[in-house]
Amino acid sequence: MNRGWRPLTSDDLAWVYYLCRKRYAASYTPIESEGWFLNTVFKNSAAFFAARTEHAFVVAHLQIWPWTANNLICELMLLCADEGAMWEAIALARASIDWARSRRAIKWRISSETPFDLTPLAMRVGAKTTAPRCELDLRAAA
Repeated sequence: MNRGWRPLTSDDLAWVYYLCRKRYAASYTPIESEGWFLNTVFKNSAAFFAARTEHAFVVAHLQIWPWTANNLICELMLLCADEGAMWEAIALARASIDWARSRRAIKWRISSETPFDLTPLAMRVGAKTTAPRCELDLRAAA
């Protein structure tokens, strides 16, 4: 069965870094993420979903809070697609939802540290916005 995606592997990291530098902030450097991919994501496939298509990749993970251990929440952490390949990102988002369901997660969430608003993509896969969400920028002067 052709799912349209395959697992992301360490052999893909040069491409991942190329795409991240292209799509994320200019301050992105691969050195900070290499250890995370190699030592956390790829070594813990029970808690992380990392997959790619030809022009996009995704990383999602399960959050487990000690006081609600039976209520897993899947957080889509990275969703990156090359220009013109947003449909591949949607397919990967749906694949992460399927993975979350297979792991018995009760919720799927997406957030973005990019200048791109992922709300339309999230709504396309059936997600709804949640509120209130609050954030304190600790870089701001006190």
